[in-house]
Amino acid sequence: MLKTNFQNPFEVLDARFDEIKSLIIGLNFKPILVPTSHEPERLLTKKELAKFLGISEVSVWSRMKDGSIKSYKIGNLVRFKQSEILSNLHQIQRKK
Repeated sequence: MLKTNFQNPFEVLDARFDEIKSLIIGLNFKPILVPTSHEPERLLTKKELAKFLGISEVSVWSRMKDGSIKSYKIGNLVRFKQSEILSNLHQIQRKK
């Protein structure tokens, strides 16, 4: 318990910090592991990409065909790497 007969306010703070430290040590908790950069790549569908870019799915398809958006086929599915889209946003422009 905290002693209250200190003259110096810094002694009070020091005593409180010691008490908090002992309480934290007494919790006996396991540290939370934060995932590193080895997270799996986020793949977007055509619909998700169209919504993200603010364009239609037809526009995504035409950008995919002209090569301005790189796509990946997984079986019959077409996916887009989110990291590639973010790094190449300046190349993906609205056609007028």
